[in-house]
Amino acid sequence: MKLEIRNPSQASRTVMWFLEYVEKDCEVEEIEPSETTKEEFLQGNPFGCVPVLTDGDVKITQSSAILEYLAEGKFPMPTDAVSSARVTEYFGVHCSLVTKLTTECFDIIKACPASEQPSRIEACGKHVSAILKRFEDTLSRQHYVAGEDLTLADFLFVCEIDQLQNFGLLDAYPNITAYVTVMEKVKGYQKHFDAFEAAGKENK
Repeated sequence: MKLEIRNPSQASRTVMWFLEYVEKDCEVEEIEPSETTKEEFLQGNPFGCVPVLTDGDVKITQSSAILEYLAEGKFPMPTDAVSSARVTEYFGVHCSLVTKLTTECFDIIKACPASEQPSRIEACGKHVSAILKRFEDTLSRQHYVAGEDLTLADFLFVCEIDQLQNFGLLDAYPNITAYVTVMEKVKGYQKHFDAFEAAGKENK
């Protein structure tokens, strides 16, 4: 298997972390943005998505789909209809809402001088509050994003939401903060979080 990634990238970080978690060997290659428009890269991946997993003749994109593929036989998937549906439900929320929200926040904060960051961070806090309140409520009733057990949804969610801690945007949400603390103890989390942070500093 071969995984092509881009750094820093939360989607790439999520897949690399999960590969370590399920103890699967995989060649990892970091690619430049210019590579994603080349004809060779677009074969079997017409939208130029990253990360992309190649396993023989199979190419899979989108981090949630890659996690599902890698999980087979290595990670316990929900067997009842409701739990399985909750994981799939989160996949939709992740793509349409969570990643969009965190990206918007960082675009707002990064595109300003340091002197303006406090006011921008405050604005971001208001921007994300409605969504964070929903997850805060969810995690007051259950241990993980999709229920009482660790699922693929958690690998995706925490890799987006933990970024907000750097700016104190989770301080008002004790259940989310406690959840992140639990996820930090999952095998491989800290290694790949640290690598992501280092890649981010290099790209500043």
